Amino acid sequence: MKKVISYVLLVICIFSFYSIVNADEYKVNDLIGVDSLATVKTEKFDYNEFIYKSNVDAKGNAYIDFNSIKNNTSSKNAVSVNILLFGADKKNIGFLTYCSDKDTGGTYDGFKLKGNEALPFSIVVTNKYFIEGKSAKDVKFISIMDDNKYCQVGGYDKYKNLTIEEIVSGDIEKQKDKDFAFSLEFIKDSPYLPVIIMGIVIIVGFLIYGMILNTLHLRMYAKTTIFSYIPITNLFITVKLAFGGIVAIIFIILDVIAGVLALMEVYFLAYVSMFILAFAILVVLLKLLTKKYNLFYFEPSIKNDAIDTRSLSKMKKDKKKKDDNQDFTVSLNQQPIDLSYKDASLDEVSNSDNFTSSDIENKNDVDLSLDDNEEDDLSLDDGFQDSESSVSDSDEGESDLSKFFN
Repeated sequence: MKKVISYVLLVICIFSFYSIVNADEYKVNDLIGVDSLATVKTEKFDYNEFIYKSNVDAKGNAYIDFNSIKNNTSSKNAVSVNILLFGADKKNIGFLTYCSDKDTGGTYDGFKLKGNEALPFSIVVTNKYFIEGKSAKDVKFISIMDDNKYCQVGGYDKYKNLTIEEIVSGDIEKQKDKDFAFSLEFIKDSPYLPVIIMGIVIIVGFLIYGMILNTLHLRMYAKTTIFSYIPITNLFITVKLAFGGIVAIIFIILDVIAGVLALMEVYFLAYVSMFILAFAILVVLLKLLTKKYNLFYFEPSIKNDAIDTRSLSKMKKDKKKKDDNQDFTVSLNQQPIDLSYKDASLDEVSNSDNFTSSDIENKNDVDLSLDDNEEDDLSLDDGFQDSESSVSDSDEGESDLSKFFN
């Protein structure tokens, strides 16, 4: 009899133990009481034997401990889940949107499960997940909404005061500017916000730097280049504008060697390269300010006929006009005009076929025209000098850099 009783007690103990360690299986959007052991399976993860502990720590945080979370995919994934939090009246008081990739400063920051891997896990339920006036100690029911496959966080008051039935049916509390507020909260809580801001600043910086380089490139080479906006190639353009193409090629080779040495923790050549680049940037700015494009330029000349194109064109036109007038004057001087004649009677002069009084008048006119042409030559010389002075005057004024910012 005693043996029978012993067997019965053993069976009861085993059954009781089995009941305790085996959690009830729930579906998504099912309400689960706090301090209850539960299992929920989704397409991406199996959340095995987890429990929301009602007791909170000194900071007011609660914990959801998972006996294991299994990755149901063949690829490596961050742990993620969306859990709805409810009060005693079964109305929503918070929304726990979790992703280990965004668990900044947490125990599982950046944690990932390998394909088909299952490991124990724990989530800290902090006050940020709750609506105003509620905290972790107010939670009486939870519900796994989905596996948060897109790893999004934020929108913790999205389902404020709604029951699980209202949430499942698609009823979301109408709030003024709710979508806009959610977007702001999402951005504010995103750990990538500093990276995004830094990225925008870098892109704008590269654009401004490229525009400055192209301003000088246009003045020196009569064209712009897309390489002024591309990292690394814009360094080549900078040194080329400052010192010439040969120095720029040497600089790039030096950069490659400096990079290899830096991998071996030898940084001297890298410092030299950075000094050269800094000096080249200073020279570029100086050239834009002073318009002295040959400054520090270690090549024979800048091959650009387009610099001051309008001024050079005006000078060429003035010079051509002067040359044409000179040719016309020379041709007149070479004409066989003889103004001398012997003493003769007026009758002979009047009867002459080759020489008439009208010819005398014409010859006098030629003399006058020659004098006028000489004066014109002088005035053309003066005009050409004036055009040269006007070109030099046109070079003075605002610098290219100031025009760039106007």
